[in-house]
Amino acid sequence: QATGFIRSAGMSMGTGSNAGGGPPPGHSTTICHVANMPFSMTDDSMAFAFNQFGEVARVHLARDHETKKLKGFGFVEFQTAEGAGKAVANSGFDVGGRQVRVSYAPEKDGGKRGPGGAEPSGAPAAKKQMQKHPLMMRSDNCWFCLSSPKVEKHLVVSIGEEVYVALAKGPLVPEHVLILPITHYPAGSQLPDNVWAEVELYKRSLEECFRKEKKCGLVLYERATNSTSPHSHCHFQVIPVPESLEESALEVDMLVLQ
Repeated sequence: QATGFIRSAGMSMGTGSNAGGGPPPGHSTTICHVANMPFSMTDDSMAFAFNQFGEVARVHLARDHETKKLKGFGFVEFQTAEGAGKAVANSGFDVGGRQVRVSYAPEKDGGKRGPGGAEPSGAPAAKKQMQKHPLMMRSDNCWFCLSSPKVEKHLVVSIGEEVYVALAKGPLVPEHVLILPITHYPAGSQLPDNVWAEVELYKRSLEECFRKEKKCGLVLYERATNSTSPHSHCHFQVIPVPESLEESALEVDMLVLQ
């Protein structure tokens, strides 16, 4: 389906930020910010469009939180710095009839683009140009990022496309597990639809397993954390409960929501 969607860049030098010279200080070496994207873009078509520069690890399309419509920009992560460099160097290549603008993504949210990154004297503060995005919010200090050296991989039970399941480090019961997104999202409210769908799939599978093997139900809840912290990683606690206590657990849930 992606055939004809992208016009080859021909590997000619473009107008990307710091093209040919590597990323500026404070910017990622492998993650690119992509602007002026077609609103018909999908994860697959974006990955296809950028695979000509190098192997794509992941992509993220920015969407409106309420309407879920594309905002016209996103992020692409390459396996190597060379791939990102080629993409930036070819900024302006045609994708779906639009000339996409490719630049190195800043390491932190709120970086202001422009000469020197500074605002003119007396000018009002510029709006944030880059929203927080999961590809950049990964942290080597995060206990739950699957790529972090601090994650305790011996506790991992299953790894899906977007989500993984791990045993709880301090379980309330032996079967206590966590459902976590592989990509770093600070809170469940920020999960894209495809990630939520896989969370629900794992939830249903665990519930079926508990009912069949343990003759019990489950309680699932998201642990409240500081979603503004760069180290906060969304995770859902899954705890089996006797079927006789499920109704009581639901009542507690409703009280908490109220």
